[in-house]
Amino acid sequence: MLLTLGEPRYRLEGDRFMMYEWDVAYGYLVIGGPQAAYPVPVVTPHYLCFEFGADGRLVRRSTLSGAIYGKPDRAIGECMHPLGAPDAADGE
Repeated sequence: MLLTLGEPRYRLEGDRFMMYEWDVAYGYLVIGGPQAAYPVPVVTPHYLCFEFGADGRLVRRSTLSGAIYGKPDRAIGECMHPLGAPDAADGE
């Protein structure tokens, strides 16, 4: 996978989770007046998350979207603890 996609942006829990991040621009916001206007892209981060088992095999892949100008914390949490998955605190 590393040869195809390159180095991931985030490597978590000893490479058990790897996340790639990229931004998608959905438009531009023009700031300034008629003589000094400049466009600012309105971007949303997107994430590709891979989870590997103890044997190094791919267990799960998911694509996540963040909020406009959001931080990756929520996506990292969702990558590592997806909705509907059993939680380690539940004894599993």
